[in-house]
Amino acid sequence: MRTQQFLRWILQILLLNFFFLFVGFFWRLAFLKLYGQDYSFTALTQPFILGARFDLTVLCYINAIPLLIFFLASVFLNLPALKKWADRLTSYGPVWLATYFTFCLFLINAINMIDLHYYSFYQDRINVLIFGFLNDDTVALIKTMWKNYPVVWLFGTLFACTWLLFILLKRYFRIKSLRTDEKNLAWSVSIAFFFCLFFLNGVGARGSIGLFPLSEMDTNTSADAFINHLGFNSTRALSRAIELKSMQKGSWDSNLKAYGYGDNYRQAFADYFQVPLDNVPQDPLDLLKQKTAKNAWAEKNRPHVLLLVMESFGSYWLKYNSAEFDLMGGLQKHFNEDQYLTNFLSSTGATIGSLSSLMVGSTQRPISEFLTESEYLQVPFRSSPARVYKNAGY
Repeated sequence: MRTQQFLRWILQILLLNFFFLFVGFFWRLAFLKLYGQDYSFTALTQPFILGARFDLTVLCYINAIPLLIFFLASVFLNLPALKKWADRLTSYGPVWLATYFTFCLFLINAINMIDLHYYSFYQDRINVLIFGFLNDDTVALIKTMWKNYPVVWLFGTLFACTWLLFILLKRYFRIKSLRTDEKNLAWSVSIAFFFCLFFLNGVGARGSIGLFPLSEMDTNTSADAFINHLGFNSTRALSRAIELKSMQKGSWDSNLKAYGYGDNYRQAFADYFQVPLDNVPQDPLDLLKQKTAKNAWAEKNRPHVLLLVMESFGSYWLKYNSAEFDLMGGLQKHFNEDQYLTNFLSSTGATIGSLSSLMVGSTQRPISEFLTESEYLQVPFRSSPARVYKNAGY
C-alpha cells in the first residue's frame, strides 16, 4: 500500500473543501438576495467572512472521518498480513470517498434549503421550534408546505445536482496507477504528518484559536439582526437546535407532576392562593390578574422610565464601597437621592434566564428550560413589561 496515494486523496479533499465553501457562499448570498436590504460592501464583509468560518467548522468535522481512516491505513495496512485490505481500500477508495462527500454535501444543501424557507416564516435561522413539525399536526404542516412552496422543484433540483456531483466526484477521486519506483513514507514521518494534519483540522473545527470556540454568540456583530443571522451557518443552527432539544427534560406540566399534583392543576391553584377548590374560576389564570388603581397624577405627569441592567452587581459588593475604594462612581448620587430598594432576588442563577424572565414579566418556572431555549422562544407574552409600556404610549 502506497502512502503517497493517501496524500493525493488528502490534497483532493482539501481542494474539494474550497468548493464546499463556495456552496456556503452561494446559500449565504441567496439569504441576502431574498431577505436582505441594500447593504454596503463594508457591512457585508464581516458576516460573509464569519459565515465562511462557520462553514469551515462543519467541513473539518466532515474531513475528520476520512483523515482518521487514512491515518490508520497508513500505519497498519502496510503490514504484509493486511495486503488484501490495502488492495480493497485502493480499489474502492474513489467510490466510497465520492459517496461520502456527496452524501455530506447533500445533507448540507438540504439543511440550507430548509433553513432558507424557515427564515421566511420565523425570521430566524433553524431553532428549537423546528421540532414542532413532529410534535404538532405534521400532516397539516406538510399540506401547508406543499401548497406554499415548490417542493417538487426544490427537491428535484437537489437530487439531480447531487447525482451529477456523485458522478463527477467518482472521476475526481480516481487515481491512475502509481509508478513502481514510488516508496512509502517512513512510519515516523507518516505519524508526524498526520499529527500536524489532525491538529490543523481540530483548530478548523473549533473555529478559533482563542479561549472559546466559535459559537453563535460571535454572530452579534451588528445592530442589524439580519446581518447577525447572515453570519451564521444552517448546519450549525440545526446542531444548536438539536442540542437544546436534547436538554429539554420538562414539559408544561412538569411542575405539577414534580410537586405531586399530577394533572390536577386546579388543586394547585387552590393551594397556592389558599382558596377552596370551588372558588377556582374556569380559567385559573384569572386568579393571577391584578389591576392597579387609577393614578390620575401619573396620567397627567407621565414619568420617564429608564431601565438599567448590570450583571452581577449585587448588594454584597456595596459594603466594600468607600471613599478610598470607590465602586459607585457617578452612580452614588442616585443611590443617595433616588428611591433605592435592596431586597430582590434574580429569577435564576443565570444571565439568560434572568433576562428572559425580566422581558416577559414572569419568574422562571422550576424544573423547566429557559424560555429562550424552549418551544416558547418566539411566543409574545401578554405579561411583558415592554408590551404594557408600549400600550400605554411609551
